[in-house]
Amino acid sequence: MRNDAVFTALLVSVFLSLGCLGLVTHEMWRDELQAWLIGRDSPSLRDLFANYRYESHPGVWFAILYLLTRFTRNPAAMQVSHLIIAAAVIFIFARFSPFTNAQKVLFSFGYFPFYEYAVISRNYAIGILCIFSFCALFQTRTKRYLFLSSILFVLANTSVYGLILAMCFGLTLLFECMIDRGMRRSLPARKSDLIISVLVFALGIVTSIAQILPPADRAVVGTWVTRPDRFSVVKTLMTVWMSYIPIPSLSSYQFWNTNILLDGSLGSQMNICAGISLGLLAISVGLFVRKPVVLFLYLSGTLGLLAFIYAVVFGKLAHHGHLFILFVASLWISQYYTETRLVHGLATTIAEAADRVGKKFVMVMLYADLAAGLIAFGTDVLHPFSASKEASRFIASRQSGDMLIAGSRDSPVSPLSAYLNSKIYYPESDRFGSFIVWNRKRKRLDAPEVLEKVGQLITHEKKDVLLVLNYRLLAHRPDLTISKLSEFSHSIIPDETYYLYLVQRKST
Repeated sequence: MRNDAVFTALLVSVFLSLGCLGLVTHEMWRDELQAWLIGRDSPSLRDLFANYRYESHPGVWFAILYLLTRFTRNPAAMQVSHLIIAAAVIFIFARFSPFTNAQKVLFSFGYFPFYEYAVISRNYAIGILCIFSFCALFQTRTKRYLFLSSILFVLANTSVYGLILAMCFGLTLLFECMIDRGMRRSLPARKSDLIISVLVFALGIVTSIAQILPPADRAVVGTWVTRPDRFSVVKTLMTVWMSYIPIPSLSSYQFWNTNILLDGSLGSQMNICAGISLGLLAISVGLFVRKPVVLFLYLSGTLGLLAFIYAVVFGKLAHHGHLFILFVASLWISQYYTETRLVHGLATTIAEAADRVGKKFVMVMLYADLAAGLIAFGTDVLHPFSASKEASRFIASRQSGDMLIAGSRDSPVSPLSAYLNSKIYYPESDRFGSFIVWNRKRKRLDAPEVLEKVGQLITHEKKDVLLVLNYRLLAHRPDLTISKLSEFSHSIIPDETYYLYLVQRKST
């Protein structure tokens, strides 16, 4: 027991130390800072709710940031808080999971725990903390469900992906009760615990859905697919490969959301990735087929996530990573169950084949994740993730009190508002603001239209404008003098590069 505690302390300490290095060298991008700006610039909790409803995620992370921003306006506070949450994930995994020490080390420094859900500050780390807490406390279900339902309440309110998995975890508990006679017989004696737990779980689902439902003027961000489409099916299937083996492309430092097998002919390579994904799913099913409860959890969660990816929003690797986390959680929970006898020949064949390759399969995945994590972490240390911090420093050193800042396109430029602690004029929505409001008032503008808006701003405010664009300006206007000040074009995020111009009204 003491050795386990020492191992856990060492692992968490190393994770925190390297994580601090990652935070110091990581330039936050717009999705990270969008949540911070919503928390910072919402005067009240009512305003906070009104603002984050456009984000299509429930409010646990936004509430945390709202509280943080009552004490500081420095976005580094978000990074520190997020790293603490990520370290808590590693602590629970190292201290309570049934994996070997080698597997715990490989997982902890893999792509998702070490980089995507630690260095990049988003709402997903809280969800992973809830999932692993659920796994650690899963054994208590024979005594009471309230602890588990409370965790699922929080999980459902961390993200839309947390909501999907919370529903699957809850249904898994129900499924176990349906097939386990011994557990069904014990339910009458636990009636009050069962009723309260169901109410807590249901409340978590309802409150999450109520927050996710968009306002009437929310701009459309996803398309509901009503008919099966081969391209969409293949694209969805390949997310299994991308999340299980997230090694990025090595052809460029702009590695984020790339994959080593998707670096050439997209059509043929997508088919290859989809085929490999089917093989990965078959092996995974084989690992759990002798444990019906775990198989139900794995299949319902995986199919639920894939259905959302296919039908609503394809998303990015941070979203697809929940497929991998679900696989790890299923492996964890499977340790609580003994194998059942199989009478069907095909199921037995699959299970025996999975047994032969199971351990090697898991280790290959963990080593691949470790390689992906080290590549991502090292690349982020060596190259700016976003040029926003460098551009903000330049602006802060040159900006005079009389100068207004205008930014287009608004979303890629918005991180500057967090670093400069000031509002920016966004031509797309014709307003001064910080975070982006994803409503239908926003219009995509070309360069001449942006210059027209900036010219109107200069006339109205009678001040020069510092125009920040995420593209090189080729347009001009006869009534404006446009002087290029600088450019910041080196960034892992391709569209978070910036071109700075001083715009003045020509004297008549």
